[in-house]
Amino acid sequence: MDQHPDQPTDQRAVDADELEVAADGAFEAVGDRGGVPALDRFRDQPDDLAAGDTFRLSRDVIADVLFPPQTFSARRADDQTYVIQVSIAPSTSVLFMSDSGIETERALLSYGSSLHSDIVVKGQHHSGNSCSGSFLDVVRPRLIIATSRDFPPNERVGDNWAEDLRTRGIKLFRQDETGAVTVRFRSDGWEAQSYLTGETFRSSSQ
Repeated sequence: MDQHPDQPTDQRAVDADELEVAADGAFEAVGDRGGVPALDRFRDQPDDLAAGDTFRLSRDVIADVLFPPQTFSARRADDQTYVIQVSIAPSTSVLFMSDSGIETERALLSYGSSLHSDIVVKGQHHSGNSCSGSFLDVVRPRLIIATSRDFPPNERVGDNWAEDLRTRGIKLFRQDETGAVTVRFRSDGWEAQSYLTGETFRSSSQ
């Protein structure tokens, strides 16, 4: 995409399904192979979505709301934020975790939902703890795109967690280093590219 990722536009047509994750973790764009912009369809959804709701973003992109359940409330916003799994035809899935933490992960695991996803996009929970080992065992992502900043400390990707990802063979794009990330989806796979460094990680990468 030619446009600077810090200047997103809603009306984009691309040759492959494509999304951008801004440096603050915001979901910036999804395009449709047929050239029909889909971001507006995401924004047009009602504010009271709940687990079990499904909506179509484009011809080949479907979003499933996994959390929170209907009438759920929590003391902190991080513990009631949306978790949405986006499926891109023919067989790729992206799990948007927002700033959810361990309690949300436990709830998702207890629901018995199909959580396996190729890519996880996540912010940082106020506790500094998220994407636990037990959660990663079930999701089994190839790539995690995570927001990270030095202050406050709980907003920074932890060294021990990053090392655990390396041990598991999970690629980490931490956005204090990568900036915005563009992910392109095609019938034969997907690729994620850092705006700041140009590094590209492909589904075919070992």
